[in-house]
Amino acid sequence: MTKNTVRHVLLELERAGWDSLCNQTGSEYYGELMLPNALMVLANGIAMDRDMVVSALSESPPYLRWCAGILLCMTVPARSAAQEAAAVTQTALALAGHELDPFTREVTDKMGRGELTGDGAVEAIIAHFAGRSQPV
Repeated sequence: MTKNTVRHVLLELERAGWDSLCNQTGSEYYGELMLPNALMVLANGIAMDRDMVVSALSESPPYLRWCAGILLCMTVPARSAAQEAAAVTQTALALAGHELDPFTREVTDKMGRGELTGDGAVEAIIAHFAGRSQPV
């Protein structure tokens, strides 16, 4: 499998995962996708095994919308019995069960209408939180 093929497959799996969080099938999706010894590392640094992920997602409200910006994939040489390993690192925004502030509503609405790309949304979010807000 080429590096570009691995990248494509990982991005498709990642997007399908975000979609599953929006339609409340995340616990099933990740329960089937993750290996028994796999870990999911969250943005706050918490690492969850497959059972923890399935349990948490089975109790989570559906995500309202998601966008992922900078998606980087890489293969790394194996140090164990596996031939290859791959990792996905991303910057993302996801909304679940919250009232939206005006900035977030504007970003998600523009993305929904196709007026703003995922990368553009990530730039706007970073600028907003860094105090350098620019019109979205």
